[in-house]
Amino acid sequence: MREQVRELRHINTMTLREIRRLSHGLHPSNLDALGLKGAIEQLGRDISKAFELSVTTQVVGLSIQQRFAPAIEIAIFRITQEALNNVAKHADATVASVLVARQGEHLRVVIEDDGRGLGPGLEPAGAGQWVGRGLAGMRERAKLLDGSLRLESSPGQGTTVAVEIPLEQDQEPT
Repeated sequence: MREQVRELRHINTMTLREIRRLSHGLHPSNLDALGLKGAIEQLGRDISKAFELSVTTQVVGLSIQQRFAPAIEIAIFRITQEALNNVAKHADATVASVLVARQGEHLRVVIEDDGRGLGPGLEPAGAGQWVGRGLAGMRERAKLLDGSLRLESSPGQGTTVAVEIPLEQDQEPT
């Protein structure tokens, strides 16, 4: 009986952790607490710590206090997060960089790595594994905001993901 209680407590603990993870996934609390600039910088530090990957972040044209519509902030954060996770898990990269820049009425994000790149059919060079699902999600997030996502890669040359989102007047908080 005690063993069953221990097992149930363990299952309960794991379930609560997963619920917290999923809840955080819906709206990253870092965005509320740190803003887009701070959340992107923290994401870079977290990925660097969790993986053997040196991530540098540069945020240009945004102050710590500057805020955008929640849909824009979440999309930019999630696209960056997905791209960095792909680099960390699949690219065999040692270095990655993130540039977030406001350029006029557009928000531009560029994520680059020095990894093995992607081959034909969007597979990691030499791996034979298709990685298009994450990329499709990133493209969809950009498209929902009338933005675009461009991917440049070749085997052995790393990968660059470039995202551009228009900042319409009605998308920015007052």
